[in-house]
Amino acid sequence: RGWTFAYEWDGTNWVAVGDGGGTEGEHPFDDSREGSSVAMSADGNRFVVAAPKAQGNEAGVRPGHARAHRWGAPYDNSPVGRWLNYLNDMDGETADSYVSHVDMSGDGTRIIMASDATGSVRVFREDLDADPVIFRTGNGGWNGLSANGDPATATSLGLPYKGAWLQMGQDIDPETPYDWDESQQSQRRVAISTDGNVIVIGDHHNDGSRPNGGNVRVYEWDPDATSPASWYVDAHYTSTTIGFHTGTFVPGATYTPGTPGRWVQRGPDLDGTGGTTDTDGDGVTQADRGEQMGWAVDANHDGSIIAVSSKIWAPEGVAFAHTRGRVQVFEWDGTNYNLRGQPLTLADDPNAASGQEFGHALQISDDGNTLAISAPLYSPPEDRDQSGPFPRFGSGGQVFMANWDGTNY
Repeated sequence: RGWTFAYEWDGTNWVAVGDGGGTEGEHPFDDSREGSSVAMSADGNRFVVAAPKAQGNEAGVRPGHARAHRWGAPYDNSPVGRWLNYLNDMDGETADSYVSHVDMSGDGTRIIMASDATGSVRVFREDLDADPVIFRTGNGGWNGLSANGDPATATSLGLPYKGAWLQMGQDIDPETPYDWDESQQSQRRVAISTDGNVIVIGDHHNDGSRPNGGNVRVYEWDPDATSPASWYVDAHYTSTTIGFHTGTFVPGATYTPGTPGRWVQRGPDLDGTGGTTDTDGDGVTQADRGEQMGWAVDANHDGSIIAVSSKIWAPEGVAFAHTRGRVQVFEWDGTNYNLRGQPLTLADDPNAASGQEFGHALQISDDGNTLAISAPLYSPPEDRDQSGPFPRFGSGGQVFMANWDGTNY
C-alpha cells in the first residue's frame, strides 16, 4: 500500500504535520506502493507521490500514477488539518507503466513524472478552469475532485466545481525505441526547475557515446509551439464523464481539444563518456560498461544550472575500481550546457573505495551554489578500525555537502 508522512520544524525538532496521519496508497492490500518517490512545493503546502503499481480506470489494470496532496484545502474540516487528495490522479500511459519518479515546481502547480517500464515522461499543470477529471479509486468507486472538493462539497461552500491536472505538452519518450528496458529502468530520473519551465531527464542506459554511458537531456517549455496542434494524444483526459488512461475511448466521454505548447530540447544531449569497471586489474575500464550518467538529476530555480550523477563511474588507471560514482554540474550559456567546475568525486577521500555509489541521490539549491550528495554504501572512518568480520557501521552511508567557491564545488 505505502504511506507518506510530512514533518515540519518547530524550532527544536521535526514533528508530524497536523494529525500526523500522513497519506496512504489506495485501500489496504492494494499493493500500490505509494511513496516510491516524493516531491514537495517550496512553501510545504503541497506534495506529489508516485505509486508505481496503483490501479487505473480499468479494474485490475495497474498503470501506476502520481497523486497530489494539499494542505489547507477549503474542504478540510479537520480541527488540526489534514493532507487531502488534490484533483485527479495522473496515470501512466499503459498497463504496468510503473510510474516511479516525480518532481514538483516551486509553486506546486506543475508536476513531472517518469514511468520505468515505458521510459515515457509526462508533465502536468494545474488548470483551475478545467472540468474535474473523473477517476477510479482503489475500492472500485469513482471520484471527481475539483480544487474545492467533490460536487456536493463545492456547492455547500459556494465555490466552483472546477480544476484538474492536465497534461502539459507531449509525451517525451526515450531517444530510440529500444533505449529503455524494463529490467534496467532507464529514463527513470527526472527533475523540474523551481519556476516549472525547464525539465531534466536522465537516461542512464543510453548508448550515445558508449554502451550504457547514459545521457541527460534538458527541455524548456515553449508556449507558442503549434506542433503537434494538440497536447492530447489518444485523448489523455476526459471531461466530467468517466475517465480514461490506456488509449481507448470511453463511450459517451467528452474530449477536450489541446492548446499550443511543446517541450523543446535545450542544447545537445549531455553524454556519459566515462567507464565504470576494471575487472582484470589493469587499470583500464571495460569498453562495454559505461558510467550510466543520468542516474540522478536536479535543476536550480530557472534550470540554468543542473546537477547530474553517474553512480557507477570509476576512475581510469585504478586497478579493480568500480561503482565509485561522480557528480557533474553544468551551466547554460544560451546555446549549450557547459561543465561548471571540476566533477565531484571521492578520489581524495582516504576512505573512498569501490562500490560506494557517490551520487546515488542529489539535490541542488535554488541558486545553484550548494549541493547535497548521497553515497549510501560509503564507510565512515571508524569502520576501518573495528575488529571482527562484521563491523558495526559497515557501509553505513553518508551525505556530503558541497559549496561553489567561484571556481569549483
